[in-house]
Amino acid sequence: MSSSGYPRDLNEALGRKRCTFKPGVLVAVRRFKRTHPWKGTDEERLTKLRCFNEELAAVYGIPAPGVWFTPGPWVNGMYNQNTNNIFLYGKLSVVTFLHEFAHARGMGERGACRWSLNL
Repeated sequence: MSSSGYPRDLNEALGRKRCTFKPGVLVAVRRFKRTHPWKGTDEERLTKLRCFNEELAAVYGIPAPGVWFTPGPWVNGMYNQNTNNIFLYGKLSVVTFLHEFAHARGMGERGACRWSLNL
């Protein structure tokens, strides 16, 4: 693992052990997929992502973080634990959202990478 807490490569990020998920998470992912989250305006896509966020939070029994988006030429995200908000920058990336949601669940960088990439 790198000194930043991030895995060095994809193999390290995915981990050796099989990742398992609560059945409700898989139901939420399938429902989200059926909304075609890659289609629509940024506002429509953000609405779909926020609904997905609410569903995941309910499955994990945590307060749903706010989800905010700022378009731009860069791609990044962050979770602010003090305000319980996920910020997505550049594009609406589902993997970036999932990574930041994992932080909302209390995971560090390595766990957030593993959880989001496996899901």
